[in-house]
Amino acid sequence: RPSHIRQDQWRGRCPLCSPNTTQDATHACFSVHITRHIFRCFRCHRSGNALDLWAEISHQSIYFATINLCQNLAIEPIPQIAQPKPKP
Repeated sequence: RPSHIRQDQWRGRCPLCSPNTTQDATHACFSVHITRHIFRCFRCHRSGNALDLWAEISHQSIYFATINLCQNLAIEPIPQIAQPKPKP
């Protein structure tokens, strides 16, 4: 739950470095820009997009976090395209 909202910028407690602490409920070190879909924590210095955040929270690689989100949202993942081999 954000503690401060200013237009597209939401601030609150970081779910990565202080997920269960109640004493930091008012410390807004975590910032999310909801239209740009990016986050940054000014305490643990983690940042990225929505998929990066899900991968961090769920302790998965980006690849497995993507597969997990596709399964949760009932979206068929796009098959990986093999890279062409370089010509000798």
